[in-house]
Amino acid sequence: MLDGAVLRALSDVAIELRGPLSVILGHSENVLQTTDDDDVLRSVTAIERSGKRMDRIASDILTLGALEHEIAQRTPTAPIPSFQLRECINDVLDKLAPLIRDRRPALSIQLPSGSCRVHGDYYFWFLAFQHLLENALGDNPRSTEIAIRAERRGSTITIEIADKGIGIPPNDLPHIFDPFYRVQRSGNNAHRGVGLGLYFVQRVTACFGGKISVSSIPSMRTAFNIVLNTEN
Repeated sequence: MLDGAVLRALSDVAIELRGPLSVILGHSENVLQTTDDDDVLRSVTAIERSGKRMDRIASDILTLGALEHEIAQRTPTAPIPSFQLRECINDVLDKLAPLIRDRRPALSIQLPSGSCRVHGDYYFWFLAFQHLLENALGDNPRSTEIAIRAERRGSTITIEIADKGIGIPPNDLPHIFDPFYRVQRSGNNAHRGVGLGLYFVQRVTACFGGKISVSSIPSMRTAFNIVLNTEN
């Protein structure tokens, strides 16, 4: 776990960054809409891309801080909210529609029919599923097979997000949920942050009484499995 003082310091830095980043992105957007100079467009496009990446990192840090505050404030008797799994997954797919169109994965989705409510805060789970699917889309070649599956067994549900992509090296697997840990790989890194995404997913899972595991065979398959309590 991240030390509380470290996370608070990171959050303070992230807050300070949001102001100048909003100015940079605002001016970048204005220039892109008003100029037709190719050299200027290339330079400002690069500035905008880097600015959006920095803004995403700041957002991730602030969201992690909000999650840790939620964990610290929760009491054993506090009610745990729930949400419809299908609704959350569909909203994530809508949010990532531009990336899905760009990466063109062979995407398959198998979710329980009818109502399937799982325990946890919708907002945090939305971001957790978004991180997992973004990793599958962004870290692998275009048109990679990606599957989202969920299977209910009694009072639990297992959610799997798997891909038949480049995989995770065996030496990296034990550290994949460590804060700030990043698998070093070439290719498209535009969507990647500072190594807090999977740590956030692990913390969300633990916060709401679930368990997460990962298995991977390099160049063949990677699968993240989350086991959660479900409501009938």
